[in-house]
Amino acid sequence: MPSLTTIPLEILIEISSLLKTTNDFGALRLTCKYIEASLFKTFARRYFNNISFCRVEHNLRAFVNISKSRLSPYLKYVAINSEPIPFLSIPDIDTSDIEEIASNARFYQQCANQMVFLNTGQDQLMLTEAFCNLSHLEQVIIRGPQDHPYFQDDSTLTTYVWQENIDRMSNASCLQNVLCALAKSGTKLKQLKIEIGYSMNDDAYNMPGFMEEAILPVLVNLEALDLRHPDLDEPAVVCLKGQKLHKIYTYYLRKFLLRATQIKHLCLVGTDGHSDLWEWLSDPVSNEQYDGPRGLEPPISPTFMNLYELTLKDCLIPIPPNHLLTIIQKFSATMRELCLYRISLEIDNLDEWVGFAAQLARVGRHLKKISLEHVFLDARVDQVVGFNSSGERKCVYYYAGDKMDEVLEGLVDVIFIKRR
Repeated sequence: MPSLTTIPLEILIEISSLLKTTNDFGALRLTCKYIEASLFKTFARRYFNNISFCRVEHNLRAFVNISKSRLSPYLKYVAINSEPIPFLSIPDIDTSDIEEIASNARFYQQCANQMVFLNTGQDQLMLTEAFCNLSHLEQVIIRGPQDHPYFQDDSTLTTYVWQENIDRMSNASCLQNVLCALAKSGTKLKQLKIEIGYSMNDDAYNMPGFMEEAILPVLVNLEALDLRHPDLDEPAVVCLKGQKLHKIYTYYLRKFLLRATQIKHLCLVGTDGHSDLWEWLSDPVSNEQYDGPRGLEPPISPTFMNLYELTLKDCLIPIPPNHLLTIIQKFSATMRELCLYRISLEIDNLDEWVGFAAQLARVGRHLKKISLEHVFLDARVDQVVGFNSSGERKCVYYYAGDKMDEVLEGLVDVIFIKRR
């Protein structure tokens, strides 16, 4: 009579795919050694392909332990959450509830321990140890604080409150420490994604000389770079461009991008308020040597010799259309894919949009894929560019193929402005 130990492996795997929770899958693996061995690869690929860790000791200890286990080859995508240094407050003793006082005291001690853990660089040491064991690692994601950050208090997850200025410091140190750990481990990372959605200054991208030499191989080896951070704020670095002084709010970000010389896929998300970044990307590459005062050198415009795909998302401060067109033309030798999603262009009306589409047809003939979705009219999110496609009026335009010149030339005839 057929049983779990005699049925074909394909059927056993299909049965396991119907299990909805980790506990259920774990219970099935515990039935016997044969089942455990048969389903190990399926289990590892399902639950250990992509894991997120926080920068707290017990979480990173689990990361190190997993990296040393037989699960290590299956861990391809790792997310590191930038847990902030918590705001310390004196435990409240104005209560008769002794359990509450004890809970507050434990929480206070955990806050103090976490500050020492981060300030002494223990997170970097543990990350380095884990990365050394992950030879199959493909992507690292650096995220901002989660909605429910925690410490471990016995089996209880305790939430805490943090201050914005402390949060900014934590986000910066998270990015810099992860990069240092990757460098020390010798990891040949191909994809880096930074998803810190707020509270990160430009100086988070500052790579001083003492760490630049070590980190440079990590950045040079990257093929895909995804930057998500709408809050690049003060401070600004003063540079001399031509004969004029300029404040550059994305100075260190520009230097960071210049080090990623081999990227093929670049995604910029939420770069609101910094339209000068588009001008910098569109500037021609200059071979002229800077001859001004030392310390005021502006970052040169990037070459990105291998750039294949450019994606711009959630940029609601209007992008000058001439900068976007120049960027497309500048990287035309290698760029074949362009994606614009929820962005605003500095265009006031339909006639200007038709003119932009005509210029896009002229400079974008080399593209093999184009995606336009929810492109807004000059920061007015109630007015979006629409397209007549197969008798339907949509806010999405997509094409992939070898007839891009014909498709883009026909774009001017299908555009309309839609009020949302």
